[in-house]
Amino acid sequence: MESSYIPCEKCGKLNKLNEISPEGQPVCGSCKALLANYHQGIVDVSGTALQILVKDSPVPVLVDFWAPWCGPCKMFAPVYTKTAAQYFGKVVFAKVNTDEFDLAAQAFRIRGVPTMVLFKGGAEAARKSGAMDEASLKSFVDGATAAQP
Repeated sequence: MESSYIPCEKCGKLNKLNEISPEGQPVCGSCKALLANYHQGIVDVSGTALQILVKDSPVPVLVDFWAPWCGPCKMFAPVYTKTAAQYFGKVVFAKVNTDEFDLAAQAFRIRGVPTMVLFKGGAEAARKSGAMDEASLKSFVDGATAAQP
């Protein structure tokens, strides 16, 4: 069965999720905290949770570094959400708000938003800045995940 992964912001444990559930939010298997940072196949993460996710996820992690004031980020959001559902279990789709978590943006050398960074095996495998259409995003993900680590 294909699974996705969600880091718990409270206890730091990585949780396995077997399906996208439209009703209710998943709960941490360790501390039982509500995993409210998960919606429509996408995990909203802080800098700390991102480090856990990148380090511990057995599948690649695609991170959209974005900002609420960014017009291209807003236009790209529906494409990212739609594509996340198509890659469920194969790639974890995450988002980091660079205004809220500016230290995470600095740590990952984000110079502009939106910027997509794909991590495989705990390391950065590919990076691309700018909003993309669905075909371009899929091509980026497929190319980065097919490449050897």
